[in-house]
Amino acid sequence: EDLKRSISLPFALKNQTSTIEHLVIDHSCTFKELSTILSYTPQLRHLHFSHLNDSYPIIQITILPMILSNLSYISFNVHYIRFDEFKMFVTNINCKLKVLYYTTRSQDMTFLEANRWEQLFQRYFPRLEKFHFQYYKPLNFEYKSPIYPEDPNPFISSFWIERKWILEAEMRSFEVVYSISPYKKRWYDDNSSSEIFKSTRFTVTCLPRQEELEILMMNISSILTLTQIYHLEIPQRQIFSSSLIDIINVLSELDSFKIHSLSLSPTRNSSVEEIALRNVSNKNKITKVCLEKMIEIEEIYYLMKLCPRMNYLQVDYINNINIELFVQDILQKVQNEHNQYLRSLCFLVPTIENEMVKKLEERIHSQKLFFHYMIKRHYTINRVVNSIYLEWK
Repeated sequence: EDLKRSISLPFALKNQTSTIEHLVIDHSCTFKELSTILSYTPQLRHLHFSHLNDSYPIIQITILPMILSNLSYISFNVHYIRFDEFKMFVTNINCKLKVLYYTTRSQDMTFLEANRWEQLFQRYFPRLEKFHFQYYKPLNFEYKSPIYPEDPNPFISSFWIERKWILEAEMRSFEVVYSISPYKKRWYDDNSSSEIFKSTRFTVTCLPRQEELEILMMNISSILTLTQIYHLEIPQRQIFSSSLIDIINVLSELDSFKIHSLSLSPTRNSSVEEIALRNVSNKNKITKVCLEKMIEIEEIYYLMKLCPRMNYLQVDYINNINIELFVQDILQKVQNEHNQYLRSLCFLVPTIENEMVKKLEERIHSQKLFFHYMIKRHYTINRVVNSIYLEWK
């Protein structure tokens, strides 16, 4: 009963203010109660506020305007409200906001409407420099398209591209997390300019078991109604080759993927598998592949067959395989199959001998691995920390 009691706090008078500059509130309260508390902190610079209780109403009455001239950083972890309710509160704060973190679980799909955010920032927070956003949505367990408020790819207008704020999606055990954050360099980036508008990445943190793969496919379909996916990462579990084929088949614009490890064990009829592999390899646009853990060289051969337009291959762990022989096998495969696309190979070796680069050069020369119809190709080998980069033309 005592917990249900509340003490009404009046708005601060001029002689009642505090010098607090950093304020953390990690318990539930209404926006009205929060605004009352903020009236006591006119010098506030950083505000952290968490409201996670859906049984405690956060909106009660109209919020009075507040002047917080020094406030430049806001972090909200506020669930179970609508976008318009969030907007009503923050637009009543007169401040020079530079950094905004916002995390929410909500049924309101308006949070994924790019134009709403653009209008909010341009009108009320033109000085905003950093925006980090997370929207948690329960997994779909049956095929149904969510009603998103815009056409696909809403976060690729000039507003988002100029700021390099990128939309991504991540599938966890029970939910999909949509996030927006500043772009960070990725494993496939080089010194050339990246196409920021094609940076949308889908990460499968919790890969369903083979017999439950349909759950993953349903949620990919749901994500594709909001945004196109150009990059895929499956970092924590081995994936069957048949599952990888099925995923790539629905991600028609995929440019890269990174997987933890690959199993070539058959999960369906071999002739069906071969037809599926042929169809997907003929139409996919994948140019960059990373295999975090390789057990046998056949996995590399399979990836080369699956992604015939691949121009960059990265292997982070090679299982007790002779490095020189590993490079020789791949280059001979490229040569024998007249592969005109693959031009760059990167592999990580935990302990690299000082003579490793020289040994590789000698192996390449002795085996004539860069001779094509008696014409010698130009190539370079570079060591960067524990990685070796081999590139050729």
